[in-house]
Amino acid sequence: MKVTVKVGASDCKVLTVPMAAIHTSSDERARVQVEHGTTVTDVHVTVGLSVAGIVEVKPAEGTLKAGERVAVGE
Repeated sequence: MKVTVKVGASDCKVLTVPMAAIHTSSDERARVQVEHGTTVTDVHVTVGLSVAGIVEVKPAEGTLKAGERVAVGE
C-alpha cells in the first residue's frame, strides 16, 4: 500500500509568530497584540500554515513587521 501526504509550503518568506500570540476577537477575527514600548496595538491577521507551535500570519488590518514584539499568552 502506498500513501501520499500533501504538505503545504509557502512560496516566499513569511511572517511567523508563536501560536500562543494568536487571539480571537469577539467578531471571531484572528489578531496579534504588537508591543510598542509601553503600549500594545491589536493587528488583525490572516492565519496561514502552522507547524510546531509557530504560525504564518499576514496583516489584514494595520501593520506587522519582522522583528516586532508580539504579546504571548492569556
